[in-house]
Parts: sequence; structure tokens; C-alpha cells
Amino acid sequence: MKKRINVMCLTAALAAIVAALGAISVGAFGNNPSVNGQGFLTGSEGGLRTFSFSAVTKNDGTVTGQANLHNRDEGNIYKIQINCLQIVGNRASVSGVIKSSTVPGLEGQNSVFVVIDNGEGFGSLPDQISRLLITDEEVNCRTDIGFRLFDIEGGNIQVKP
Repeated sequence: MKKRINVMCLTAALAAIVAALGAISVGAFGNNPSVNGQGFLTGSEGGLRTFSFSAVTKNDGTVTGQANLHNRDEGNIYKIQINCLQIVGNRASVSGVIKSSTVPGLEGQNSVFVVIDNGEGFGSLPDQISRLLITDEEVNCRTDIGFRLFDIEGGNIQVKP
């Protein structure tokens, strides 16, 4: 129970940071396409997975952002520099380069994940996130990959076309 409370506190802190980043992004880039989120879900092995990310498309078309993913089942942490964002409706594909990881040899690898924003408030379906695809192949947010999506158990994802 204590572990779950600590996760909730961490999630609340991440939410505040992401909200602040979102406010900065809106102020700095106007109505440009963006995505941000933070939250957690239970992995297939029963352990907790936490995530936070934020990305925006600038006026010149470049994408900037970062993602932090923690797979507690395996104890793996991934820090990603986001460089590609594709939004279609409430779905965003996000990709970038792994800048650091607790898994040796992953720095410099390409990574891709997908999120879906299912709305806010009571009666909305849970937002969703895919697992992280890591590869040395040429993939990015525009690569058509059939990702399996998982409901998040806490947190929020916002996709802004």
C-alpha cells in the first residue's frame, strides 16, 4: 500500500511538471500541434510502468520534446529526445532518439510509441499508450506500425492537433 501511495505522489508531481510544460508550450508556440501526458499502468508481468512526455511542433515544422519511461517490471528507464510528432484526430505517434537508458547499448537507438487521448472527465474512456518500440532501423512517427494500445490506470494524455 505504501508503494502505491508513493507512486500516486510521484504521479501528482509529474502531472504538475507536465502541466507547467504544457502552459509554456502553448505560450511559446501558440496553437501548434502538441502532445503531453503522464501516468501509470500495470505491465503484463504485474509491475508498474510510469511515463511522462511532452512534444510540440514549432512554426518551422521541427519537433522538440522529451519522454521519460520507467518499466518497473524490469527496472529499465528510458530518456528520449523527441524529434517527430504525427497527430491524426485524438491519436499521436511520437518518436525520437534514446538519450540515456539503464539498458546498456540503447543510447542512439530510435524509439516510437503511440498515445490516444479519450477525453476528460467522468464517463470518458481511459487514455491509452502503447509499449515503446526500440530499434536501430529507420523508423519514426510516420512509420505505419500496428501498435497494441493499453488503458492507462492513472494520469492524463492530451493530444492537441
